[in-house]
Amino acid sequence: MWVEYYSIEKGGLTVFFHPWLGGIFSIVGIYLVIRALRSGDAEERSGCALTFLGAWALGAILWTVGVYFDIYSKYAPLSSALRENRFQEVEGIVEEVKSWQTRQGETESFTVNGVTFEYCYGGVNPGFNKPQSYGGLIAKGRKVKVYYYEGVILKLYLWEDQ
Repeated sequence: MWVEYYSIEKGGLTVFFHPWLGGIFSIVGIYLVIRALRSGDAEERSGCALTFLGAWALGAILWTVGVYFDIYSKYAPLSSALRENRFQEVEGIVEEVKSWQTRQGETESFTVNGVTFEYCYGGVNPGFNKPQSYGGLIAKGRKVKVYYYEGVILKLYLWEDQ
């Protein structure tokens, strides 16, 4: 029987965690600016201190917004392709699994019926990206079903004997 191992509809949303780091820096920066403005201490209210804190807060806000839109622009078309059935499907036995290190992190590829999938565990990548060394279950000889769009794995099913 087929068991769903990965779906971008479920697991893909975890990539949206990354902008929260910028959100935290934004909140801290805004808090420090407000605190400095309300302070009675002339040194804390000086132009230099306020300029630094304002630049920190603005930079954090711009970084957060930029990262969010970068992630969303990668995730949205993939999610849309799955919902609108604009994906391809391949089913069969995993013929080959390769793994290597890159600057971005552990990279892995596998081939099913002549279709090769490649993904990297490091960084923010939409789609399936869990290599064997991090607990991924893709292995040579395993029966899989893959829904993919432009080379990105949207859904991955593993065959489990009962």
